[in-house]
Amino acid sequence: MRKITLLRNQILLFAIVLTTSFSRGQVSASALSFDGVNDYVELGDIMPVTYTKEAWFYLSDLSLQNNLISGGSDGQHALYPSANYGNRLSAGHNGIWNAVQDPTPIAANTWYHVALTYDAATTTMKMYKNGVLVASNTSVPPFTGGNAVRLGTFDTANLLGGKLDEVRIWNRVLPECEIQNNMNGELPAGQVGLVAYYKCNQGIHAANNTAITTLTDTSGNDNTGTLSGFALTGSSSNWVTPGGVVTGTMSPAQLSVTSPQFFCTAATVADLKATGINIKWYSSLLSVNELGATTALTSGTTYYVSQTIGSCESPRNAVVIMINTTSAPTATSPQTFNKDATVANIAATGTDLKWYADPTGGTPLANSSPITGGIYYVSQTVSGCESLRTAIEVNLNASALDFDGIDDKVNCDTTISTTLSDTNKLTVEAWIKTTRDSNVETIVSNHGNGSSTQFDLRTVNGEFDCFIGFGSYVVTGGTVIPNTWQHVAMVFDGTSVTLYVDGVNVGTTPTPSNYTLPTSVAPMILGYNGYGEIFKGQMDEVRVWNKALTQTEIQNNKNCELGPGQTNLLAYYQFNQGLDNRNNSTVTTVADASNNAYTGILDGFTLTGNTSNWTATSIVTTGNTCSTNLNNDHFEFSSKTTVYPNPSNGIFSLNTDARAAIVVYDLNGKIIKSENINTGNTNLNLNSSPNGVYLLKITYDNNQVETIKLIKK
Repeated sequence: MRKITLLRNQILLFAIVLTTSFSRGQVSASALSFDGVNDYVELGDIMPVTYTKEAWFYLSDLSLQNNLISGGSDGQHALYPSANYGNRLSAGHNGIWNAVQDPTPIAANTWYHVALTYDAATTTMKMYKNGVLVASNTSVPPFTGGNAVRLGTFDTANLLGGKLDEVRIWNRVLPECEIQNNMNGELPAGQVGLVAYYKCNQGIHAANNTAITTLTDTSGNDNTGTLSGFALTGSSSNWVTPGGVVTGTMSPAQLSVTSPQFFCTAATVADLKATGINIKWYSSLLSVNELGATTALTSGTTYYVSQTIGSCESPRNAVVIMINTTSAPTATSPQTFNKDATVANIAATGTDLKWYADPTGGTPLANSSPITGGIYYVSQTVSGCESLRTAIEVNLNASALDFDGIDDKVNCDTTISTTLSDTNKLTVEAWIKTTRDSNVETIVSNHGNGSSTQFDLRTVNGEFDCFIGFGSYVVTGGTVIPNTWQHVAMVFDGTSVTLYVDGVNVGTTPTPSNYTLPTSVAPMILGYNGYGEIFKGQMDEVRVWNKALTQTEIQNNKNCELGPGQTNLLAYYQFNQGLDNRNNSTVTTVADASNNAYTGILDGFTLTGNTSNWTATSIVTTGNTCSTNLNNDHFEFSSKTTVYPNPSNGIFSLNTDARAAIVVYDLNGKIIKSENINTGNTNLNLNSSPNGVYLLKITYDNNQVETIKLIKK
């Protein structure tokens, strides 16, 4: 008790120092003084059946009845430290005025806090003095004697000689811990069950306050009190200071919560919002068990929240939850694309679509992200609520064929060999990406039975190699780069055999002027020859001509697909069949795009999984058609562009005598840079690209195309 008194003295001293700074020496009032003669306050008919009354009070005259919060004949309830009871705090209702009574008398000229609670359901009345329970009675009949409430009187008699501050009336029973938490400060807004709240912070201390004749209710219920009998001048029967609580001193913050609250699909208790200390959520007003943070919320349901300060759990506030369910977007599945497609190409119907690689969680994919075969997931967001995700199977059209190096091969028509014998000229070209450089691997061949062999295009221990006849005229050159797409072509023009790697002449072997290709009825085979030289890797754009292509023709058309109507094109395999690494067990042939119907028959391929199957890893983009047919009218021209230095450390100087569009590709067919250039000098900057080999495709205004290999070192 001594500690409480010392604390209160410090608070009151602070209040005096603080309030004297206002109004040029005038002090704001913080209590209401009653003269014990005729002063009282009418509050109206506001007394609940179940209730809590509380106030700070100060007695100046112990000889009076000193009613604090009482009624009268129209409100049979009383709270008072009556002289008739030895100045002991007493309370009751329905004519029983000491149903509970403090055993210790009240001292004059001392501030006390009192709280009286009554629970009609349990007929229990309790009295607290300075936050401590001092009396209790479990058999007090329910309050039925009218609900008028007055301060400082009972029926305008039995008056109070003293002061009141922080008067509060509640329609619920405050637990002891809440009384203790709130007694030493003003209440913050948002209290549950607060019927009336009178801070008594009106007027100027002991000044002329005759204009202030009402007592303000700050509960928000407009239960304004009416002053009666007060002089409202001087140091008594007036607004005075200090009070029981320092003005502006706040009790611990009341639980603050908004209702209804709106959430999106899959909201949980963890998403609920309330401001307070040690928040707890419940499924009902009387539920014993707290809800877990991961408990899913149900739309239209009322949940209840409390806060716990110290050992005191507050009353529960009701919160209605509404969940804005956003339906998942609609989409067709599966969807199929070419290999250069991006996330932006996947189609779905919805608002503010987001794409993911996973069914839940993860970060949205950028629209520019390249797609691979597999399952993608899309959501839509409406009014800030993101939906569940729709799964879409995405397939990529295959554009190449993977050989496992064990038993995979493609058997082609024997008529190809017969036709080559008739013309005595040939060009065989292909894009390959082999996984090894230490074997002998056949790319394209009809090398089956010795003397009838016409040609063989292959790799031999890290180099490219070709020959015509039964190994009679061999050309070896160029370096095989494992796991890198490379273009290779062999040309026999009747006088020599020439080998090109990525459009560059890497070797020529002359033949006798009267040499003719052997007559052969052997089938042409991709990835295999009669000597077990099996190819391991990927293959694309295999072309067989019964003419000798020029270097320019090879360069200009190796990075694109050929259009229809090509002259002397004997067989053309684009490998644009099946789906990337899917189950392609029904796709057992490779179409001949030359219109000669030399269909290839797949032999030994698994046609499922990532190897021995159709794949979408080629360097040539499906649908990227060369601008012209291969004929001399279009392509027998001198180079219009020179490049120097080449190799370069990043800056290539282009000098051209014609306007052109240029595109730089890496060896995987990815576009690195594209721009338009004018005649004269242009610097091509590849500083941001890694060292390696690049292909510069130049398309002139007259549709002539030139390809130049760039080496950045």
